[in-house]
Amino acid sequence: MRHCYINGYALIISVDGFDSVDRDDSKAFFDCLYNGSHVPRDSFDYKKIISDGNLRRRMGPLVKSGVAAGLLCLDGVPSDSVGGIVTATGLGFLSDTERFMNDMIDRNESMLNPSPFMQSTFNTVGSHIAMIRGIHSYNMTYVHRGFSFESALSDAMMLIDEGAETVLAGGFDEMTFPVHKLLVRLGSAPKFQNGEISGFVLLSSIRTGNTFAELHCVKTRYGHFSEENLEKWRSDVALSYGTDLESAGIFDCDSSVSGPYMTDSASVLCNALEKGSGKTFIRNDFCGKNHSLILLDIL
Repeated sequence: MRHCYINGYALIISVDGFDSVDRDDSKAFFDCLYNGSHVPRDSFDYKKIISDGNLRRRMGPLVKSGVAAGLLCLDGVPSDSVGGIVTATGLGFLSDTERFMNDMIDRNESMLNPSPFMQSTFNTVGSHIAMIRGIHSYNMTYVHRGFSFESALSDAMMLIDEGAETVLAGGFDEMTFPVHKLLVRLGSAPKFQNGEISGFVLLSSIRTGNTFAELHCVKTRYGHFSEENLEKWRSDVALSYGTDLESAGIFDCDSSVSGPYMTDSASVLCNALEKGSGKTFIRNDFCGKNHSLILLDIL
């Protein structure tokens, strides 16, 4: 298999608690990581990234953050060198879906604005990035719940192995107050926060002076297993790549500030690139049944 390097990353997080139905963005936790730099809230401006005002106005919060993170990752990369855009989401664009459904009820299914429906389809982010940058290559979106980002990252690595020079891969999800209330009733919302999270990485077959890490593997396992069984599986994966869990750094999705979202491994991967060094594992055990390991060597 060809070497797969991470030559860029971008992460945009904006989350709040659930003290009220309405979001208060001025109080929400905000973070933007971009190729090793922090961009503070007061200097972050979507207008500088998505210049088309009409397009930006029609975007919901998650579409906007996802497109912005992807475009930041592609900054300075020629469009004709991008061999694919592979995105992932667990639940998709909830706020746009809610807006369309509420309009359908309020307007008695007549004279509906189609924009929220058009913006709520799962491949919206990937298609917007491709249209803005004029990229006509492979474009795929994975909606595999807790394995969504891992599936997208695996696909992107296969594209690199098949000869692509550069592939953009990312994950994004959001949580809204109505959906959170439903998840609480179902007992499935331990730490969800109101807001959105988008994380992208730029994969390449070429190592450059700006390379952040080498990506070795993405492993997944589905089902309920004992902790001893899972530890043996993780150890076997580590040993197969010439390392062990004790000597490698581990970034756990369960302890991230934003999660757990279904694609939280995307944000944790970006944070690992920012803070980690050497052999590093991204560990995810979403809902106790979606188990994944991402191994990378941070340079």
